Amino acid sequence: MKWASILLTIVLLLTGECEASDERSDVGHDEDVHPNTLTETNGDVLDMIIQTSRDVLDTNVETIWDINNDNYEDTDWHPPASLLETHSDLSPDTQSVIDSRNTVNTNHTFNRIIDSSSAQCGEYSSHLTSSGQCRLMATLPPVLLRSLEFRHAKTDTLLYVHAALLYELQTQLHNLSAAVQRMSSNTGCTIKVLRTTPLLSMPDTPDGQHLSFCPSDCASLYNNGVRHSGVYTIILSPGAILPVYCDMETEGGGWTVFQRRRDGLVSFNRGWSEYRDGFGEPKDEHWLGNQQLHLLSNQEHYSLRIDLQDWSHAHRHALYHSFRIENEENQYRLHVSGFSGTVEDSFGWYHDQHGFSTPDTGNLCAEISHAGWWFHQCFYANLNGVYYKGGRYSLKAQNLLGPDGIVWFSLKESDFYSLKAVTMMIRPRNFRPRLSP
Repeated sequence: MKWASILLTIVLLLTGECEASDERSDVGHDEDVHPNTLTETNGDVLDMIIQTSRDVLDTNVETIWDINNDNYEDTDWHPPASLLETHSDLSPDTQSVIDSRNTVNTNHTFNRIIDSSSAQCGEYSSHLTSSGQCRLMATLPPVLLRSLEFRHAKTDTLLYVHAALLYELQTQLHNLSAAVQRMSSNTGCTIKVLRTTPLLSMPDTPDGQHLSFCPSDCASLYNNGVRHSGVYTIILSPGAILPVYCDMETEGGGWTVFQRRRDGLVSFNRGWSEYRDGFGEPKDEHWLGNQQLHLLSNQEHYSLRIDLQDWSHAHRHALYHSFRIENEENQYRLHVSGFSGTVEDSFGWYHDQHGFSTPDTGNLCAEISHAGWWFHQCFYANLNGVYYKGGRYSLKAQNLLGPDGIVWFSLKESDFYSLKAVTMMIRPRNFRPRLSP
């Protein structure tokens, strides 16, 4: 019995080692076990799956390649920050032990994160170019696209506003520069008083009266205290210094005279250049000059007054609310309107909108009338004609081709009555006379 018991014990031990050996040989060959699974036997068998974060990330690796060059290069891909924050154990260099019961939940969470990231950041697609290369294309989600369009529209609005502000600032800068230039150049003027009636009493510089402004016409002199008629110097817009006769008495004063006839001592039968530049003396018979009259009448809005005197010493006047002439390129074309006065109009209604002509320009009316004027087949008024003493003249007596006297037709209802005295003068429309001190 004793030997029988020992024998049975040996047989049982041998049988147990064989079974243990068979069980060890099956470890790692179960087709349901992950290659990286460790099996532990502590009563119950617990399967643990060891995975690295790179095993998960490698499932979505994209590859770009060049078909022509057969170059393959793995695309660098980084998981979104939200994934790393949610699963801090999924860092590239850290191995994680994941319970097999949580593997499915982890995969679902990862897929939801990828889908959410795609909805927020857009998607990528690729296509083959003509050069044989693959090009990745990004498709933005509608929400992000609308956001970008809104920002673009807002930027366009800001650019428009800034452009408008810049233009306004440039305009203001230009105006300020012009004002500074005027102030720097306008340091005062010394006007020459050549002759006044009565004589002025102005103790000033030896050359004349020094003013803190540069007068542009007789009205500006009047408004700054000059109240006596006479010849003064004015400064026209281009800086030209011009002596003019100022009438400071007629209808409140402030008139700049540009034509005067009174004794026939100055011939008005002259050519274009003389009428352009002017002739005679301001205190006597004269024509100021078409170029000077153009500059003067375009400084601001002017009115025209014409004083007429016949040989019986009767005085009449014609007043026009608006008067100016154009430049030489436009033949000093006349613009006159708004008639009133003590005589019928013979000037504005007929001569308005016509250019200036002189005998040397080929105008037949100017040749017949022996004068420069705004002719129109030929005239109802010609105040630059020949001076005939006594008034009456005739074609036969003077051997004329037509009337050529100083004519205002409506005054005597005749082209053959020459006036004794004429004055043409202008002043600003908004002029208001002041009471003398």
